[in-house]
Amino acid sequence: MLSFNPFNIFGMTDYQQFKDFPCLESKSISQIKNMINNQIRDSFRFADRILLLGVPGIGKSTSLYYIYDMLSEAGCNVFLFDRMFIDEEDFNNQADVKLSEVSKKPMYVLVDFPDTINAINFKKFLDYCWNLMKSPNGNNISFIFACNISHYNRSLNVSEILNKFLRVRLDSMNEEESNWLISSRLKMADTENFFDEEVYKIVFKYSRGIPRNIICASKVLTDQYMHKESVNAKEANTILKEEYMDKIINDREENPKRKILYKAIMKILLEDFKGTSTNQTELTNVLKQKLDIGINKSMGFLSDLCKFGLLEFYKGGRNNSEKIWSVKI
Repeated sequence: MLSFNPFNIFGMTDYQQFKDFPCLESKSISQIKNMINNQIRDSFRFADRILLLGVPGIGKSTSLYYIYDMLSEAGCNVFLFDRMFIDEEDFNNQADVKLSEVSKKPMYVLVDFPDTINAINFKKFLDYCWNLMKSPNGNNISFIFACNISHYNRSLNVSEILNKFLRVRLDSMNEEESNWLISSRLKMADTENFFDEEVYKIVFKYSRGIPRNIICASKVLTDQYMHKESVNAKEANTILKEEYMDKIINDREENPKRKILYKAIMKILLEDFKGTSTNQTELTNVLKQKLDIGINKSMGFLSDLCKFGLLEFYKGGRNNSEKIWSVKI
């Protein structure tokens, strides 16, 4: 029986949460760690430009906190922003320092891109970063940004600056890493045996290794069975089959109308197509007929559901050219 649900916190919203729930050092983060160590060894001769890319929920924010921790422990001059700055005054106000002074020595600027970005401010941010790179102290400023892949693609419409960054993609966790993430949270509640061994496998199957989804699935189980001494595979399958999809959509989307549409699309795929559509045109026609949304919006919603880890898209069929949408749960 748990005294509290250690999975209530999906992400890392401040530094202390990162310290309480450390992330796993992935191969990508190890690569960045080696680069930073080389920077320190070489006395910051050249500035780093690194872009952490991944789908929503993959662990970009947590990884950025991990990098912040490494830099802080190494004694580096580092600033972490949870929103974009658009000019020097905005930078100074957020960091509570004068950039003109602190950039006289090597420094790191870490920015965690928000999920929703204002187009005008996005362009201002990119333009200002370009100006910083060209400034007299530009070689003292190392940038490490974390953003969704869609934000990176969108940036190329207004600026080439992010193309000049080393792009490091964060991938989903494997089963061992997923188990580690779950057990590390359970230890916060002074238990390691709340989930039976098979439950770990079930959570990994549903989440597909997306860290945020691992936490969400674990939260669903813990909310339901907190009064029990442990959770078995049958109990896990029962509750996740009923609630997992709705919980993921509720976690990822704030707009009530979009939530309804996402859930309706999933229901159509499950009931009308038995979980898999092998004809994209047929699928979008059904969505148009039943939900009154056109092909472009339909494709946008389907793409979002893929990012949520609820759908997968691939090519198959006789000539490996048919576009297939399949439910992952």
